[in-house]
Amino acid sequence: MPGRPHGQQAMWDALAGYPGYGAWVAEIGDALAGFLDLFVFPNVAHGAPIAIINNLIVGEPFRRRGLGKRLLHAAVEHSSRDQAVEVHVWTDFDNARAIQLYKGVGFAERALLRELDTSRLDDSAPRK
Repeated sequence: MPGRPHGQQAMWDALAGYPGYGAWVAEIGDALAGFLDLFVFPNVAHGAPIAIINNLIVGEPFRRRGLGKRLLHAAVEHSSRDQAVEVHVWTDFDNARAIQLYKGVGFAERALLRELDTSRLDDSAPRK
């Protein structure tokens, strides 16, 4: 993620060998142009594995070249080989380019994702 270099290496180290984790990198020449990573894991409700795309990032100078689409196809193929019955992805509501990309690859809008930023929770607040 641009502007968040701290802690990334520790995350990569933690993910090395993590069950169900996969990552793909797109390079143009010697430049890192983008990457996608995902998790495939058992889902009790489905009685089968599902996949969640954790990150899909293509650097600004490399966009509109089909890299995101190729990364998505690789992830979907991988998920299918791992017998995942669904692949989930999300983006911000105002990210029209990403939404167009996901729709173009076949992703449908089926759910609403809610997020809770736990770094902003007050430890003294009661939780239900």
